[in-house]
Amino acid sequence: MRAIFLLQGLGVAAGVLDRTRVGLGVRILALAALAVLDVFTLALSFIGLLDIWVNFRRLPRDGATPSPPVVDMSGR
Repeated sequence: MRAIFLLQGLGVAAGVLDRTRVGLGVRILALAALAVLDVFTLALSFIGLLDIWVNFRRLPRDGATPSPPVVDMSGR
């Protein structure tokens, strides 16, 4: 379903670009950028899902929240 909706969305974008009389080069770049952004969104979603098990951010597993670092604003 995801691929079908991607193709449908690219078709809509191509139609809008055609209606606004955008050149072929810009049209190709715009559609390629939209397709790449979709792939990056899928990749980031997958990394977020993996973070549950892999713990990329090294969050504590005991439920304790880490204390924020103390920032010295005195300028010394």
